Amino acid sequence: MKFNLILTLIFTLVFGSLYSQEWLLNFKFTEPIRAAENDFGNSVSTYNNLAAFGSSSTNVEALENAGKVYLAKADCNGWTIYQEISSPEPQNYCYFGRKVFLKENTLLISGCDPQNRGAVVYVYEKDANDSFIYKQKLVSPFDIENEGFGYQFDLAGNNMVVTAINRSVVGSSYHDLYPLTQGVAYIYHKDNTGNWLYAQRIAASDGKPQAHFGVSVEIDGDDLIIGAPREGNIAGAAYVFNKNPLTNLWYEVDKLVAYDHRGNQTKFGNNVRIDNGTIAVSSGQDPNYPYDNLIPNVANGTGAVYIFKKIENQWFPHQKLTVTDSLSEELYFGNGLDLYNDQIAVGGQDKFYDPTGSLSAIYGRVYMFKRDVDGLWKEYQMIMPKLNYTSTYGGNISIHQENMFVSAKWDSYDSEDSNFIASAGSVYLYNTYQFQQTQKPVLNTIPIIYACNDSGDGFSIFNLADIEEKLTENVDQYNFIYKDINGYQIEAPLTETYANFIPYMENIKVRVEHKNNPNCYEETQIVLQTYPPIELNEISGLNSCDESGTGHAFFDLSNLSMAIVENTNQYEISYFNSVGANITEYIQEPYQNSVKYLEEIQIQIVDKNTLCSKELYLPLNVITTMAYEIPTIRSCQSETSDKVIFDTSNINSQILKGQTNKIITYYDAEGNILESPLPNPLSMDFNTIKIIKVLVEDITFGCSVENTIVFDSYFCSKSPETPLEIPSLTIRNFFTPNEDGAYDTWQPYELVSVVIQDFRTYIFNRYGKLITTLEKQSSWNGMYNGKRMPEDDYWYRIVNQDGTSITGHFSLKR
Repeated sequence: MKFNLILTLIFTLVFGSLYSQEWLLNFKFTEPIRAAENDFGNSVSTYNNLAAFGSSSTNVEALENAGKVYLAKADCNGWTIYQEISSPEPQNYCYFGRKVFLKENTLLISGCDPQNRGAVVYVYEKDANDSFIYKQKLVSPFDIENEGFGYQFDLAGNNMVVTAINRSVVGSSYHDLYPLTQGVAYIYHKDNTGNWLYAQRIAASDGKPQAHFGVSVEIDGDDLIIGAPREGNIAGAAYVFNKNPLTNLWYEVDKLVAYDHRGNQTKFGNNVRIDNGTIAVSSGQDPNYPYDNLIPNVANGTGAVYIFKKIENQWFPHQKLTVTDSLSEELYFGNGLDLYNDQIAVGGQDKFYDPTGSLSAIYGRVYMFKRDVDGLWKEYQMIMPKLNYTSTYGGNISIHQENMFVSAKWDSYDSEDSNFIASAGSVYLYNTYQFQQTQKPVLNTIPIIYACNDSGDGFSIFNLADIEEKLTENVDQYNFIYKDINGYQIEAPLTETYANFIPYMENIKVRVEHKNNPNCYEETQIVLQTYPPIELNEISGLNSCDESGTGHAFFDLSNLSMAIVENTNQYEISYFNSVGANITEYIQEPYQNSVKYLEEIQIQIVDKNTLCSKELYLPLNVITTMAYEIPTIRSCQSETSDKVIFDTSNINSQILKGQTNKIITYYDAEGNILESPLPNPLSMDFNTIKIIKVLVEDITFGCSVENTIVFDSYFCSKSPETPLEIPSLTIRNFFTPNEDGAYDTWQPYELVSVVIQDFRTYIFNRYGKLITTLEKQSSWNGMYNGKRMPEDDYWYRIVNQDGTSITGHFSLKR
C-alpha cells in the first residue's frame, strides 16, 4: 500500500530551533484495511529504511484479535507497506504484534502459544529481497503458566534479552507467598548457525513482589537496563547489568532511582533507554512538587525523565527533564520515550476528565530534546498532530537516523485525517527534511584514484576535495555518506588531504542520497590505490681529496644515476646543489663542491609513468690532507768536527698541525724511502743542502699531498760558532719560459740590504738534484740537457762573494 505525502500542516509549538533542525511531518500510516479498535501502531520499530508496525487487535480471517505486523519500506516514491505477517500459529485473542523490535536483519514479534502455556517470541530474518522469513520460536525456558514471557525484548549483536514480568525467582524469600509477581529476564546468545540459545536468567538483587521487573528493557553493547516501575510501592527503579567479557554472564552493577525524591506511585522505570554512556528513565507520574529546586512551580503528576551519565564505569545523576506546558494535572510525560545519539523524544498524554470523573479526552504530544555542547539536554520542539483528541499519540516512539515514527493506536482518522473509524490506529512519520518525490541520482564511474607512497608503508595522501563534483551533477541537492570497508562512517566532505586507512588499496563506499528524500539514493565505491614506492639502491656519500688546501675538491657524478636506480630510462633524475641550483647538466663533468669541506646535494627521482617522486640527499665529503710548509732549517751546530746536526723532534707536528688519521712518508733526492719519523738529530756535512720530500696520506681515504723540507748547513765553520748574517734579496718567485717575451728566464735581481759585487746561484729540483749553476750575469731558461723541465717548484741557493747565502724556491709555469 502506497502512502501519500501529508500536505496538511501539523500544529506545532516550537520553543526554538537553536539546537537542532526541526522534525517535519511527511507521512501518516494507517492499516491497509482499517477496522475499529484494531490498535494499528500499538508498537513500532524502525531501522534504516524499514519500519515494523504492530496491529495486535486485528482479526485474521475468523480469528478475533489474532494480530498482525506490517513492514514498510522507503524508496524514491515514498513509503510502501510491502509485507504483512500473521502469527505462524494464529488464534483468537493472541494479540500477535503487541510488541515488535527491528534491528539490522532481525525482526522480533511477540505472540502466544497455548502449547507453551503463555506468550512466545517469534524471530524473523530478512532475506535478499527485504522480506522477513520466519526463523525460530522462543519460549520460556521454564514451563510456568501465565509467566508473562515476552512482555518486552531487545537485542544487540549476538545478545538478546526477553522479560517475563509475572515471574518470581525460585529461592527468593517471596517466592512461596507471591510466586508470580516479581519478574525476571532471560538472556539468549546467537550461535554460529544463527539460532538463539538460552544462556542465563537474571533478576533484581532486591526483587520484591509486584515490582514488575521487566516492564521496560534495552541493551547497548555490554550494558543492559531493566525497569521495575512498581518497585517500592510503585516508586519504581531501574537496574543496570553489565556483561563480563570473559564469562559472557551478566551481573547487576547498579540500581537507579529518582535522585531528587522518591514518592509513591511515580512509576520510575516505566520506560528505559540506554545509548553510548547515557541512560534515560521515565517517571510517568513524577509529582514535581513545588519544593523541587530543579523544577519550581510545576503542577503535580506531570511526569519526568531522569538522565544518568556513565563516568568510569559508574552511573551518576546528570539531569532531570520536565515540561511546564501541561494543560492538565496528568500529562504522563515519559509515557513514550526514545534515545538516539544526541536526541531524546519524550511522549506525553494530557488526560482530561468530565464532571463525572470519566476520561473524556487524551491530547498526545512529543517533546524533542537535544544534547548541547555543554552536555545538557535542552528542549527545542514540541509536536502535536492536528486532530489530537482521544489519541494515544506518543505512546510509542522509534528513532533511527532521520526517521522518527510516533504511534497513535487510538487514532480514528486515515492518512488524510478523514474517514472516522474508532480507534483504528495510525503511525506518524517525521523527518528532518521536507519530503520530495525524486529520481535516483545518476552517478559517474570514478576511475581508480592513485597517489604516491613516499614512505614505503602503503599510506598516502589523496586529493578528494572535488570527488563529489566528479560523482554527479547538482551536488547541492544531495548528501554524501562515506563508509570504509568495515562499515564505519568517514567524515564528510572528503578533503584534499585524505589519508587512506588500509595500505596500498582502499575501497570507500559512497552513498549519494537526495537531501529531501534520503531513501532515494544510489551507491558506488571509490577505489584508492597507492603506487609502490620507488625502489632506490643504497648509496653512500662520496669522498674526494682536496689537493689545493681550499676545502674544495672535484667529484665524479657521471655514473650516479645508474647507481641509484636499475632502469634509468624509467625515471627523470635531477640534481640540485646545496642552495637549490639545478646542476643536472653539469654532472657529466667533474663537479666541484660549492660549500667548503661538506656539501649535501639533493637528488630528485621522478617516475615517468606515475609521476611519483622520491628524494635523497647525498653528502659530498672533501678529505683535506695538508703537508704544511716548513721554512728552510739552518744549523751550524755540530757534535764532531765533521758533521752539522739538526733537531727534527717537532718536524711531524709542524707538517700536520693537528691533523689526525694521517701518515707521513719521507723520500730522499733519489726517491728512496727514509726513516719516519726522521732521525733526531739529523746529521749533515758542512756547507751542504739536503732537500727531503714529504708525502702526507690520509689513512682511510688515501688522499695525499707532497711538500719538501730544506736542511741548510752552508757557511758553517768546522768549529761551533755563530753563523754569518745573511743579507736579504728581492727575488722573483716565478717565470714562464714560453717564448712570449715576458718572464721567459729566471735570475735573481735587486739586492736590497747590500750591493753584491759577485755571486753564484745553484738551482735544484724538488728532490735536491742540481739542475744548473748561474753566474752573476746569467739566467735559466727552464731547460736541462736540452729538454724542457716540467712545471713545478724549484729550489735555489745564492752564494755571495763574502760567503753569505740565501735559499728559497720559485715556480716554473708554462
